[in-house]
Amino acid sequence: ISHHANFVIIMHADLPLVVSTDLTELISLADKNIPFIVPDRHISGTNALGLPIKKIDDLFFGKDSFKKFTDYFLNINQELTVIKNHSIKEKSILVIGAGGASRGILPSLLKERPKSIVIANRTVEKAERSAKEFSSKALQTSKSSNLIASSLSLESMKDFEFDLVINATSVSTNPSQNLNLDECIFRNASLALDLYYSQAFTPFMDLADRAKVPIVIDGWGMLVEQAAESFFLCTGFKPDTSVLIAMHGE
Repeated sequence: ISHHANFVIIMHADLPLVVSTDLTELISLADKNIPFIVPDRHISGTNALGLPIKKIDDLFFGKDSFKKFTDYFLNINQELTVIKNHSIKEKSILVIGAGGASRGILPSLLKERPKSIVIANRTVEKAERSAKEFSSKALQTSKSSNLIASSLSLESMKDFEFDLVINATSVSTNPSQNLNLDECIFRNASLALDLYYSQAFTPFMDLADRAKVPIVIDGWGMLVEQAAESFFLCTGFKPDTSVLIAMHGE
């Protein structure tokens, strides 16, 4: 730390999803002398922290550090900005499946303006229909993401590289089914997401783990947020989901 500095940003050196726009956002907060914290995906640990040097009395690391930092700032009556969102802007995404789950997430993915979304399905014609439909909707809303239809064959997938791979099929609900995916789809991926919630790794998650994808998660977070949104629509009150997501079904 320079002796001229009055604000410091502390973060892990190996965060797989960090892009330049994320750093720009953090630096912008630092320039305004606004303390901030970026929790990990479990809302338990801390991925990044920014605070005035004069506020550094104790540093916390690992599990539960997020709560320790937020409690500390609460006790000193100091506001702490919490940044939870991970940007997928300009990312390359693979969505496996062209059914209801895939169609349900595509509008939200397009809203974040990724670089491209490949919709891969066993029946390529179904993927083509989905890509055509959502390409038209994207153009109507000035979204510029490139939507591509593909089959799941190795020949079709071998030349693609993805930052994020999402399993939107129902195969994880039936152990007897197999997508016969090749590990090549994960070769550049930072995150693999199975929309199906399971307390144990699904076959898709196992494959991503063997391919050494840094972050492999299931659909627990989506399940919780869907329930929270339903509760909001019924009551007008949006509950805080961070603790429940961190518990992961415990």
